[in-house]
Amino acid sequence: MLRKKIYWLDKSIDKSEISVIVQGAIDNLNTPKCLHSIRKHFPESEIILSTWEGSNVEHLDFDKVIFNKDPGNFDMSPFEKNNVERQIISTVSGLLLSKRLYALKIRSDISLTSSGFLKYFHKFKNFDDEWHFLQQRIIIPSMVTRDPRYWESPMCPSDWCSFGLREDMLSLWNNNFLSEDDKNWFLDKQKPYLVTKFYPYLTARFNPEQIIWIGFINKFKRIHVDHMFDINDFSVEETLKSYANNLIILSEKQFGIKFLKQMRQGADRWRIITYIDFIKIYNKFSNGKKLYSPINFQRFALLKNFKTSHKRLYKKFKRENKRHIYWSTELTLLFPMLSKLFIPILKKWNK
Repeated sequence: MLRKKIYWLDKSIDKSEISVIVQGAIDNLNTPKCLHSIRKHFPESEIILSTWEGSNVEHLDFDKVIFNKDPGNFDMSPFEKNNVERQIISTVSGLLLSKRLYALKIRSDISLTSSGFLKYFHKFKNFDDEWHFLQQRIIIPSMVTRDPRYWESPMCPSDWCSFGLREDMLSLWNNNFLSEDDKNWFLDKQKPYLVTKFYPYLTARFNPEQIIWIGFINKFKRIHVDHMFDINDFSVEETLKSYANNLIILSEKQFGIKFLKQMRQGADRWRIITYIDFIKIYNKFSNGKKLYSPINFQRFALLKNFKTSHKRLYKKFKRENKRHIYWSTELTLLFPMLSKLFIPILKKWNK
């Protein structure tokens, strides 16, 4: 049932009511910058540093510190590590130490450039009760929040930083670890073509973002996602509904964050859910009535990732004789209102 919810918390947020959880390993170059940026933009907020036993924190600016036993990582494949257990432990222990109403979780290698995300917290008040599992929404950045309509990863929102009510943040982050069977999922399963072609040595069932989000959603609802690349009619719609009713997805500029480490240009970073994309799915799946710009400027700013994405995806569509679908998708991402005019032409060209 779709209905509008208005909470008693519909008021401006006092920064003194926020705990900032800085989680992860101490980076001697970037962690001081991270903490300094928090103190600059959130001077009244509590800073909780959640790191690992044996870390040197004497030179750092924080209010509380917790030293966690490092659970280590496990292999996604022989060439890639999965640090989700570290994320869960350091985030949850920091949240449990906090006592304030709101919490911002941020990696220790990200800096804040503003407090811009706060003004979006109460802007999205419509919900579909069937898919709304929090008191309020949680705010995340759009970067690496994959769009399952255009990329093959369902249930994969960004886990780099997030803001919400402390209780909601605990509900999101307090999840179980993957079982040993799930860590070795693809060793004894028939691998789909995508895995065989691009990730032949993949072993883990899900990536870190999916482990967190699927673990959260599974507390409330059964979903149809069997593995990391399980794109089907159910998983796509379930992903969009879960985002529309539990998240607010902002650009990095809107959020007010900067990634201090050099970011690679990734194929998946072209096909993400931008702020305008989020408004569209909010309007569709939460009975929203938000207006949005017909030009998605954030998408144009992501064009630097198009080449990598094209190299990764075009051959697949060409081999399947579906080039018209590929190009219509790209046109939809850039010019959604014009793309329908070109689809018949593209189909004829493909033949």
